Amino acid sequence: MTSMRIDLYTISWNERRMLPFFLDYYGSWVDRIVVFDDASDDGTAEALARHPKVDLRPFPPKGDSFVLAALSLWQHAWKESRGRADWVVVTNVDEFLYHPAGMRPYLERCRQAGVTMIHPRGYMMVGDAFPPPGSSLVDTLRLGVPVMGHDKRQVFDPQAVVEMHYGPGRHGCSPEGTIVEPAIVEASLLHYKHVDRHGYFLPRQRALGQRMLAHDRASGFGAHYAHPVEVDLHAFEWLKMHATDVVSTAPGSWRPSGADTAPRAPPVPPEPPSSPPCCRAPPATPRTSRPTGKSAGTSSTASGCAKCVTSSRATA
Repeated sequence: MTSMRIDLYTISWNERRMLPFFLDYYGSWVDRIVVFDDASDDGTAEALARHPKVDLRPFPPKGDSFVLAALSLWQHAWKESRGRADWVVVTNVDEFLYHPAGMRPYLERCRQAGVTMIHPRGYMMVGDAFPPPGSSLVDTLRLGVPVMGHDKRQVFDPQAVVEMHYGPGRHGCSPEGTIVEPAIVEASLLHYKHVDRHGYFLPRQRALGQRMLAHDRASGFGAHYAHPVEVDLHAFEWLKMHATDVVSTAPGSWRPSGADTAPRAPPVPPEPPSSPPCCRAPPATPRTSRPTGKSAGTSSTASGCAKCVTSSRATA
């Protein structure tokens, strides 16, 4: 069996606080980290350049929209991994893909089973402070709340996927290609935005809001960055009140809303306990989507919150 290769694509701007945790975490299981840095001036670019797995590149010209420039990267950058990687990860620096047994072993099982896309649980994480340098962010800040639209499909096989058709922020997508997802949801996407309310979260919200350009503001992109401080603090406290330990949660059969509408590998037959339960069974016969980006017999519906609109596929 050939060695599995994983490429990661992300964007960065002044990520000094989050970057060490990101590099430590993903550097342990991906093979290449492609970063498009948007003229960071806090040491982010220098730290990235020193990392042996990082391929550092400049962020492309933004025109009058940062959001649409970033969206173009999310739609197309990963395509260079066709023919060279088995999986690609398309993620923000504060988003951590997690599996209790480790993401690399999990993706190897999925690859052997014919799975081509991971649909994780999505959690908004919350914590009063960052852990000490050298600590694991995932192991230390374990409290989170499931949030609609954060179950992003951002790990997939670049050979099987033709287009992702992401919406802004990647909160929704209409993937085109041979899409086969695990029958049981085991992976989680942990979004570490609400950490250190006054030292990181609030200043970061304000700084990102100031980076929105004319078209972004006219289109309502990034409107959540303009929330009053009282609203952001209330959201932070609400998350703390409702958060539970989602890192120690064992894999189960929980499925996000609308998950049954996608083609998936079949349920796994009983096997010895030493073998994990998700991707051992042969995959379901894949369905290749039509050129429109929708699978035959499907239609698009939309749901979402004020921050984003999440597209899901519903069986016709």
